[in-house]
Amino acid sequence: MSAIDAAIRTWPERFKSDAKFATDEIACEILEIGRRESLETVGQLWTDPARCHQNWLGVTRASHWPYTYSYRDAVHMVLPVVTGDAMLDSVYILETLDPEDFFERRLDGHAANEILKILDVTAEYRIAFTKPLVERAIAEAAASKAQVLHFSSHGNGTGVFLTNGKKLSWKAFVELIKPAAGPDKALVMATCGGGDQELTTALTAAGVVFGWVFGSTAEKVSFSDCCLAWSILYNRLCDHGFDKPALMTTLKAINAAIDGDFVYRRWTGKKYLRFPTQK
Repeated sequence: MSAIDAAIRTWPERFKSDAKFATDEIACEILEIGRRESLETVGQLWTDPARCHQNWLGVTRASHWPYTYSYRDAVHMVLPVVTGDAMLDSVYILETLDPEDFFERRLDGHAANEILKILDVTAEYRIAFTKPLVERAIAEAAASKAQVLHFSSHGNGTGVFLTNGKKLSWKAFVELIKPAAGPDKALVMATCGGGDQELTTALTAAGVVFGWVFGSTAEKVSFSDCCLAWSILYNRLCDHGFDKPALMTTLKAINAAIDGDFVYRRWTGKKYLRFPTQK
């Protein structure tokens, strides 16, 4: 067994022992392996990840039983430690609130966009008053390969409403956002009832998968509470990514700050699991 393989075999237990999945020791080890084997640097990783992955496999075993790591996986686990960069890559925000909300500037999507600018996260912000414009925005979100789709509208436990008053059932909504879905993508539902189980039931029934779905199960959440919730969420996603223990802490922090019954549902490969669990 090579020194590299021997080192990699120790990673799983070491990652498990660290809630953030990152330590200075492992970060330095990964970079040293990369330098020693002339792999791409962290900065170059973004421009040609496929080449980095192939280089990585060229100097390590493809499968490190019972775990498999690519160079990209390894670097992403420790990227904040190595570079100080955010673990949140990009967010696409689609806002379709009531006309009065636009007049009064009660726009939580716009507020989230400003927060993301401060956090130096790539964000695209679109306003869509009608279903055709929403469809156009979703196609743009899919093409951009944004890590997060942030959907801001009014809604309840049965679906969402667009600016022009059109109601979309969860089934219709899922069909609408399907192009932007993916197991490595997150859906942030900035709507009342956006955390309702019926949404993930509709997603599962349609075979549409988001790795994580965030939202509130409350009948009503105020504008200021929404802004605070998404500020906490995006700040912590930047620092900790989508690590399960970190997300649990994030939801606890949101629900401690505001009364909105916020939840997240994680796709396991077979079904969605909710946190916090129902009382």
